[in-house]
Amino acid sequence: MKQHPPFQSNYHRAIRILLIQLTVILILAVLLLLIVNIKASYSALLGGLTWLIPSLYFTIKLFANNKVKSPQQMIKTFYANELIKLLLSAILFVLAIKLLPVNIPSFLGGYVAAILAFWLALPIGKLFG
Repeated sequence: MKQHPPFQSNYHRAIRILLIQLTVILILAVLLLLIVNIKASYSALLGGLTWLIPSLYFTIKLFANNKVKSPQQMIKTFYANELIKLLLSAILFVLAIKLLPVNIPSFLGGYVAAILAFWLALPIGKLFG
């Protein structure tokens, strides 16, 4: 079995989690399209992307520079990128609600589904690699 450096395998785990989140968001959007209407569907999709896009940014920034750093520098980088991710999510959240004709419950449902998918993906990711 081929061994991957821990850094590379963590990157692949992070991408897998993002793909699980995207899958959950898309399933929710399709279900709402079939059961409710197109506005509820795209609202849930936008809500989920409001969380997923900043998470993708965080993942890219976290793994972009794989130079060996001190533990203190790693923690500072992690928290700085997490803060940027949360701010991006808040900005996208406000912009979507203020500027787009979204269905608020569906939008919030998509947002929450993306967050819950992250927490559910963690144990699933451990089972499969």
